[in-house]
Amino acid sequence: MANHKYKLILNLISLSILVLLIYIYYKSEIVWLGKKNDEYFKYYIILFLFLTFNNIILFFNDRIKLNYVLTLTSIVIILYILELLVSFNKKLFLDPLNFKDKDNKVEFSPFKFFKDSENKNIFPVFSPSNFLNNKDNKNIDNLFPLGGLSKKNTVFCNESNKIEYYFSDRYGFNNDDNIWDEDIEILFIGDSFTQGVCVNRNNNIPSNISNTLDKKILNLGYGGNGPLIEYATLKEYGSSYKPKKVFWLYFEGNDLEELFDEINNPILKKYYNKNFLQNLILKQNKIDKKIINFLNHKVVTTDYNITKQNKLLEVLKLQNLRILANFNRKFLKKNKFQGIITQFEKIMFMAKDEVKKWNGELIFVYLPDYSRYANGDGEKFKKEKILNIITNLNIKTIDIDSLIFQDKSDPLNYFPNRLNNHYNKAGYKVIAEEIIKTLIN
Repeated sequence: MANHKYKLILNLISLSILVLLIYIYYKSEIVWLGKKNDEYFKYYIILFLFLTFNNIILFFNDRIKLNYVLTLTSIVIILYILELLVSFNKKLFLDPLNFKDKDNKVEFSPFKFFKDSENKNIFPVFSPSNFLNNKDNKNIDNLFPLGGLSKKNTVFCNESNKIEYYFSDRYGFNNDDNIWDEDIEILFIGDSFTQGVCVNRNNNIPSNISNTLDKKILNLGYGGNGPLIEYATLKEYGSSYKPKKVFWLYFEGNDLEELFDEINNPILKKYYNKNFLQNLILKQNKIDKKIINFLNHKVVTTDYNITKQNKLLEVLKLQNLRILANFNRKFLKKNKFQGIITQFEKIMFMAKDEVKKWNGELIFVYLPDYSRYANGDGEKFKKEKILNIITNLNIKTIDIDSLIFQDKSDPLNYFPNRLNNHYNKAGYKVIAEEIIKTLIN
């Protein structure tokens, strides 16, 4: 009788595992169309091993089966206790990981805005990093775009309870298009902080400087960019203009993490060859077509109508524990620091060498992350190591953390609503003022 009871329990466990495998297949292959296979692969492995082990236990005696069932039950109970603990104490467990707790509110999505809007002449801001997944980059001449859609009304972001828009230039960047016909004096390279998320174009760093000094400034920043994409952007779009000053804006919050993904992309890796170019400046029509195809595909296949998630469902899916585990995995990934820092150093050397070709000057600007001030955990960003590399390469440095934010009694005032977002207008302005000091001295 006992043997039959344990067999029934083990069969129910096996059935549950099979249901989970079907669900994971649905999420991976139907919802995400295989784009996140790498993310879901670990779940396949864990569940297959679990299923195999569970079936092996069927052939053991009742005592072993009992111990197995009790152990498994204890593990499940412990996991859900931990999930509840994290769920009701997100500030304690997730904020120190730089996790943006939205209190289950829907984050503004330019893609959702594009899908829902009746005005199809407004397009969502599109990051080159969307093409880091190889499967997304197999169409249209194996091209890796580094800009966005050209000459389009672009919905940008919303971090201060106001949706921001801009009209993109001929190569999809956040500039007035006429700048490309000027004699460029200053060039900015970077990610979303350089692009100007989430303020009006006139309030981003390059515009603050050009409005003050009346300089011809080109902004090649784009959200999601890491060092390798930024170097590629410098070569593809910046080098032909030979600006006297090139400001490389490094954001400590995620630039190295983004580099992990970039160095594995087969096209981006080719930029380590100094002679490699995609000649993107001549291929904007193909770039526009590629991005439009991606947007149409993404908009059709993605459900953006996710409202406030049921708390019970969140707990059942162990959502918060998985978030915690994912961040810890990233930190373990960051522990392979020397490998990625070597790549970073190589890229900065190549960038300096590129700018030196036309007797320009590369200037490195170190941008601090919100969590440095909100949680006091700036040590994880390895700032000293990064700045030592830049110093050893004889690249001039502007350390915004030391020069501005540390000197302020409340640096969180430079973030919208004092939340973990990009800088606000005041933040971008004081950074621009610090850069101006370098330009006029």
